[in-house]
Amino acid sequence: MVFTSNDKLHARIARLFLREDQEFVWGGDLKEEMRRLDAHYSALPPDVLEEGVMRFASEPPDDTSFLTTRLVDRFLPGWRLRDKTKTPRESAAKLIKEVREYAEAPPGEQVAVDDADFVLFERRVPVRMGKWRILPPGAEKNEFPPFR
Repeated sequence: MVFTSNDKLHARIARLFLREDQEFVWGGDLKEEMRRLDAHYSALPPDVLEEGVMRFASEPPDDTSFLTTRLVDRFLPGWRLRDKTKTPRESAAKLIKEVREYAEAPPGEQVAVDDADFVLFERRVPVRMGKWRILPPGAEKNEFPPFR
């Protein structure tokens, strides 16, 4: 939905190819936005920062002066209406237990993805990237509190 480039030719011709539900963002503007977001989130208290980016920056800031917020408002307008309460620990713990059971189960018969009851994709996420903690404490041991 959002395309970005620092190429002047791309900037000139993008509007000829984009649909109404797409937008071009000049690469320099996006880079400046990333600087602003970095400064915004870096100003949070240390205890909040230690919870990890996935917790405190799972959505853009409410402030519409941020390009990111305006883009999310345009392309994912329902984000502001979502329930902001955190998942109860018991429900999250039950879900984590079920997923682990599926992940550790012996392979069954092979079926096409479209015919499967569920498909499990595993990803490895680093705990830290640069100065940012990505996941909350305990993630190293798979014992972290639920996200909202």
